Amino acid sequence: MVDSGHGAILDALRRGDIGAAETSCENYLRDGGGAEGIYLMGAVQSLKGDKAAALRLIGRAAELLPNRADIAYNHGVALRETGLVAESAAEWKRTIALDPKHRDAIANLALAFDQMGDAQAAFDRYRDLLELWPDDRDGLYNLANLCQRAMQFDAARPLYARLVDKHAGFVAGWINFGMLQKRQRDWEGAEASYRRAVALDPGSAAAHFNLANLLLQQQRWGEGWAEYEWRLRLPDQPPPRFPLPAWTGAEPTGTRVLLWGDQGYGDAIQFLRFAAAVAARSHRAFAVVKTELRDLAATAPGIEQAFGPADALPEADTQIALASLPRALAITDSGGLWSAPYFRAAAPAAGSSGARRIGLVWAGDPRHPNDAHRSVRLDELSPLLDVPDVAWHSLQLGPAREQIAASSWAGRIVDDAPRMNDFAATAAIVAELDSVLTVDTSMAHLVGAMGWPGIVMLPAIDCDWRWLPDGDRTPWYPTLTLVRQERPRDWNGVAGAVADLLTAKSK
Repeated sequence: MVDSGHGAILDALRRGDIGAAETSCENYLRDGGGAEGIYLMGAVQSLKGDKAAALRLIGRAAELLPNRADIAYNHGVALRETGLVAESAAEWKRTIALDPKHRDAIANLALAFDQMGDAQAAFDRYRDLLELWPDDRDGLYNLANLCQRAMQFDAARPLYARLVDKHAGFVAGWINFGMLQKRQRDWEGAEASYRRAVALDPGSAAAHFNLANLLLQQQRWGEGWAEYEWRLRLPDQPPPRFPLPAWTGAEPTGTRVLLWGDQGYGDAIQFLRFAAAVAARSHRAFAVVKTELRDLAATAPGIEQAFGPADALPEADTQIALASLPRALAITDSGGLWSAPYFRAAAPAAGSSGARRIGLVWAGDPRHPNDAHRSVRLDELSPLLDVPDVAWHSLQLGPAREQIAASSWAGRIVDDAPRMNDFAATAAIVAELDSVLTVDTSMAHLVGAMGWPGIVMLPAIDCDWRWLPDGDRTPWYPTLTLVRQERPRDWNGVAGAVADLLTAKSK
């Protein structure tokens, strides 16, 4: 009877009838199913979504049947489902000791080590997996990604190449291979990989968006803007909250247009320049931006009024995301990106005498996906303190501001952050300075949009498309000088180059 009960449970599970499986488990346990019944009931509870019950039951089964690799493995899964990653790793180690060729246990153990930050252990387990199954898709993909995150690009490349060769229909593999190729400045290879991903899945927003960034970096504006529209379909992109038709530019005179910020502060600043072109068509442009940008946005040419997210909005006829304006305006030539400064400070610039007053921003928002590469620790910029005749002013906000007190900059830099209530106030502070030195964050866009002198320190890894791949200038902001890392994470070299620039300008 016990045997028939066991079969009834498995049959119900195969049919996907969880209710019947649970009833059969209850009968099986009543008839003496023992540890096996406890295990199967745990599996049923897991399918029902009761993680706590599943963990308790499968954990008890693992105690009663310590030599069962399948139970040890699923105990690890139950532990992971409740957030106990280290404990799940221990169970998967035990699984592998019981069954050295347990494919899922090896793969999951590698993922657990990666999640716990033990990159070397994750590397070793992935290599174990691929030694046994050289063409394992997830093993190749995850190890290649791990190598790419560790900036071991030469190790990642053959893994991606094997991945897309053996699993040619795997869209994510092509996308990440393209990301690696782009980081290695293999522009043709990256474009081919992204286009292959698009061909495999024409609805993949990630594939289109990565292609867009590559095209825009190469100043292939027409196709680049079209592909850039896919950013609005990315999973973390909130939909527009305005039930209005999209602005095309062909509407009649007097059309009221809501220009809304769909990305970060810097992006909104960058694309507000095109509000003037909207107004030039005799259309009325209203900006809807983050509250900190509202007063500054109101000064942009072409903007009739600016509003924050919580403000009551005016009646309007159409809407368009700010970053969609270049496509709607058919901007296909770099000469159409800049005409003049389009933000002004609340007060006129003060005259400069004595030491040059230079603003400094060394870190962006830590939540930014590339912040580990684009932000620098303040102490790494200490060579700048040796530049003669400079009065430094910190324009740094956020957690990185706390670095001042414990650095060599303490007592040698004025902290202007308390006056930076919003971007309009910050623009007024910038106007009091002779120039600004910043990493790639919203400050670079503000300084550039004001037409103010500035230096932007750029990372070697994933430098944003608007700064282009080479050179010390960008068509977006002609008053900015770009200083690029020659090697990843080499901010000392950047600091030295900036120090040379500033010293030369003082002579």
